[in-house]
Amino acid sequence: MNSPINFADLGCLLLRLGFQRAETTGAHIVFEHPASETTLVFPPYRNEEIVRPHHRVKTQTLLDSRGLLERAAFDRMAEEIAEKAHCPS
Repeated sequence: MNSPINFADLGCLLLRLGFQRAETTGAHIVFEHPASETTLVFPPYRNEEIVRPHHRVKTQTLLDSRGLLERAAFDRMAEEIAEKAHCPS
């Protein structure tokens, strides 16, 4: 389906999957999943900014290949998060 997702919602999705936002010295935004040794690096998106298609596809592919979230489940989870006003911790 690949509906657009803003960066705040993508960040929420990653946090719900067990990722942690890592401290960085540069402008890039880094999420790490220690249990699977997975790292995702994004350019400096604003929260309301729509994630570029190639970043979305790369994220979906990596989550699926690491067994963290199947590609088909990504859209369902993203839609569920977008319907909520905040990211549950």
